[in-house]
Formats: sequence, structure tokens, C-alpha cells
Amino acid sequence: MRTGGGHYLPALAGNRQDELVERDVEPSWPLFLPPGAELLSTMDTGNVSGEVVVVGSGAGEPVGVLSAVRRAAAGVDQPVVVVSVPPGGSPDAAQVDTVRTLLNVYGWRGRVPVVVTRGSLTPLESLLDLYGVTAVYQTSVGAGLGGPSGGLAALNLSNAWVLRRPAGTAGNPATAGLSSEVLSAELLQAAAGRRRPVFDRPSTPVASFLSVPLQDTGRIRDTYDTYRALLTPDLPQVQQIVSRDPAFAGHQAVLGLAELGQFDAAVAYLQAGDDRPDVIAAPLLNIDRDATPVERERAVVGMLPHLAALARAVSHDLASEAILLAVADLITENRSQEDVKNDIWFHKNLLPKDGRLRVGWVTHLTELTQQLPEHTNSLGWIASAIMNCPD
Repeated sequence: MRTGGGHYLPALAGNRQDELVERDVEPSWPLFLPPGAELLSTMDTGNVSGEVVVVGSGAGEPVGVLSAVRRAAAGVDQPVVVVSVPPGGSPDAAQVDTVRTLLNVYGWRGRVPVVVTRGSLTPLESLLDLYGVTAVYQTSVGAGLGGPSGGLAALNLSNAWVLRRPAGTAGNPATAGLSSEVLSAELLQAAAGRRRPVFDRPSTPVASFLSVPLQDTGRIRDTYDTYRALLTPDLPQVQQIVSRDPAFAGHQAVLGLAELGQFDAAVAYLQAGDDRPDVIAAPLLNIDRDATPVERERAVVGMLPHLAALARAVSHDLASEAILLAVADLITENRSQEDVKNDIWFHKNLLPKDGRLRVGWVTHLTELTQQLPEHTNSLGWIASAIMNCPD
């Protein structure tokens, strides 16, 4: 899914210069903060502070360390991402995902963040190399970062801060192997030497739409209405972004359904809350009855992968995702009944014990046979697999 070097998105420099954002000009879209990221307020020092985002619990970082980061960031013209990990610890998978998303959204703004952590960089190294990001980490030698108040004792030489450049970059020879006993502006400035993101930024319509949280359905609708005509030709950009960062798969699914005339159905799902398992099948059951059998099948098959992606991305509803993909596989004869049954049964523990989701899906599949009577046997077989899979 990821390879070294830059994947350059279409319709960029040289083609749509009017949509490129100058590096020192604030773009029109808001900064998207993924779950697990917290933007710290700037320090009251009279200086123009660089942005500092904490990934994980800021409460887990000593006050002295966060203060040192914010003071140092005030002299750096790139954002600083602090990965909150105790000395000697490692970022977990959720933190790695959050860092990935931050590197993407800052890249859209022409920025290359500096990553700072007290823990191990090992889980982040491939990500830092892919995005060309330099990190500053604290060696685990010594007793750690002292008490909760931090201070100079937390930043002494026995726990030196070390600069780590991404693989394949030479950097400034003068800063090779640079380390410091304090987390200084000079150290962060040396780390912030990259001036251009590895990946070209997407168009304004794409960046604007992807920067709206899916739960903010009012802004999702407004942004889509504003850029509707411009989003369609830029869908390949969305695909490239999602191939690097699945955090935007839900946005891609909404746009995919919108291309099929189902934007309102996608928004209804985003708004449905606990009723989402019922709402997810609604567009499959509301196809124009005057359509021919071939047109109905084409419409259903076209929607299924987007609905499955929406179920996973928005609700982490892997059971509904498996059922929707099973329908697609049997209708298109892409997989055998045995493979489909095994996939449904693999997700059996994700079906609520009260049976509501099972019964709901059996009802949906029965209703779907009215749209696709030629697939009654396959749909009935899936319904049977859902009801009969072991607890």
C-alpha cells in the first residue's frame, strides 16, 4: 500500500495553480484533528508560537516537558507533534494511525511537522521515512524524565534528545548526529529543515471535504454542495490519499455513494446513531422500480462496496461490512458460497447477542429479493448463514 518516495496527485502544480495554497498563507479549510490528537494552546510569550499537537494523553507528559516543547516550538515555523509515550515505551497502533493522519493533513497545508517523543521511534520509523519527517526523541539511558513537574532534571544529558532524519535524506551535515541535553528551539529548527511535503497537496475541494469530521453532517452537506462539481474529477486524489491513510475511507465512501445519487442516504447513515445497522441497507431497497433487472443489479452492486466501507469506517460495524461484501461476492460470483459462509461466521462474535442485527439483516435480505428476484437463492443462503452461525 505504501512505497518509498512521493506519489504525486493529479491536477496539481502546473494545472490548477489557482487552487494551490502558498506555504505561508493559511488555507481556507480547517485543520482536521483526528481522534486522539489535541491541539495545545499557544504560550503567552508575545511570540508567534508554532502549533503543538499531542497524540495521546497530554496529561501523561510532565508539565516541564510540554512547556519546553511549546517554548521551543515558538521559534520553529513547522508544527510539532508530540507522541505521548513514557520513557522506554512505544507508541501503540492507534497513536501511529493518528500520527499518519496528522502528517497527511499538515502536508495539505504545505507543512512538514517535527515529531517529538520520549519513547521509542521503532513503530513510527517507516511512517517517518515515507513522509520525509525528522523526529526528535529522548534516549532511554538513565532514570527517565523525573517527576511530574519536569524541569531541568527532566532534560539532563543522561536522557539526551537526539535528532533522527528520515531514511534516504542527507540533511545538513552540520546537524548530523545532533543531540542536546535540553529540548531547544535550535534542535527543533534543525529538525524542521524540510520545506516541502513529500506528497503534493490535493485540490482545495478535496482537502476541504476531507477536513470535515463525518459526524459534523451539516458541514459535510454544505461542503459537498459547495464543491460538488469539482469533487467528481478529483476522486482519484481521494483514492490516493485513502491508499496511504484509511482514516479517510469514510469520506471516500460518502463521495462514492454521492456519485451514484445516494448522497442523502450516506448522510442519513451518518446521522442514524444506534439505528445505523437498519439504515445502511435503505438505499439498496429504494431503487427505481421501473428500472430493468440489469439496471437494478448494476445499482446494487455499485453501492455495496461503498456501503461496506461506510459501515467499517463510521461504526466499525465489521459484521454489516462482511454481510454487504458477501452479497456483492455472491451476486457477482466472485467467491464461492463456502468462502462467503466462512467470512460471515468469522465475524459471528461481532453480531449482538440479542439477535437484533441478525434479524434485521435477514429482513433486509428478504426485501432485497424483491429488487433482485433472480438472486433469491443466493440472498436466502446468506440469510440462512447469518441466522445459523454459531454463538
